[in-house]
Amino acid sequence: MATIRKQREEAKELRAQAKEAEALRQRIQEIEDAEKSDLDKANQRISEMEAKETERSEREQSLRLRLAASNLRDTLGIADVDLALAALDRSQVEYGDDGEPSNLSDVLAALLEAKPLLKGKARPKPPDVNAGEGGGDSAPPALTAEELEAAKMLGMTPEAYAAFKSNRVTTIDDYQRIREKQKAAAA
Repeated sequence: MATIRKQREEAKELRAQAKEAEALRQRIQEIEDAEKSDLDKANQRISEMEAKETERSEREQSLRLRLAASNLRDTLGIADVDLALAALDRSQVEYGDDGEPSNLSDVLAALLEAKPLLKGKARPKPPDVNAGEGGGDSAPPALTAEELEAAKMLGMTPEAYAAFKSNRVTTIDDYQRIREKQKAAAA
């Protein structure tokens, strides 16, 4: 009888241990499943980010191509840039390290020869009528009477006023920033 009781107690202990072991196995499986789902989520997120980056890169490349073709419109005589780009074999276009198309003028010229309907009249480049900054090496022009009066009202020397004028001061913030620089240089 004592042996039977002992065996029953041992069986009870083994069942309790088996329950604990099963509970631990289930917990381990839950943790592994949670880790897998996190890993799967991370992989999915990486895939989405890579797809977005590829899309952004393709869109940027397309914009650069369109801009470069528009810049070549007048020199090559392209009648319609959109039609030319639609007919263009983009695999022939090479891109430099900066992302700009490097052989676009050659590829477009070959396209215009093959498809003469895309060619229009080459428009001459309009003359540059902007006087720009002038020579830059000569002394700045003398101030007008109004500018001399404005310099006097502001308590500035004509040279300081001319410096403000050459810096193209357009806002009070520009004025104050340059004024502070002048004060710091004088100190």
